[in-house]
Amino acid sequence: MATFNFKELFSNQFRKDGTLKARNTIENYMRCLHNRYTNIYEFEEKTYFGHTKSFYNHNFGKFQNFLKQLGIEYTIENDAPRGGRSGNHIVIVDKKLAEEVYSQFSAEY
Repeated sequence: MATFNFKELFSNQFRKDGTLKARNTIENYMRCLHNRYTNIYEFEEKTYFGHTKSFYNHNFGKFQNFLKQLGIEYTIENDAPRGGRSGNHIVIVDKKLAEEVYSQFSAEY
């Protein structure tokens, strides 16, 4: 089992005393590692006054960098019917390592 130094990897998410900052994104990303049914899409849809609009999800690139820093293998797949860009999403390939990272993070924080 690999051990990770989260304070060193994600130093901008921690305070000087070693506690997690409020409203940090690392906790959300860790939940995505644990929940196998969650996909991070490149575009997210929001409904305004009965109309659906697509917006670029800024967490898409950040989540890719997060996975790269941890060394978790992933692929980008597309589930749109005609292969459009709105169907791009991240699929974690190395689920065993992702679960190890999540369990270590949840035990420490």
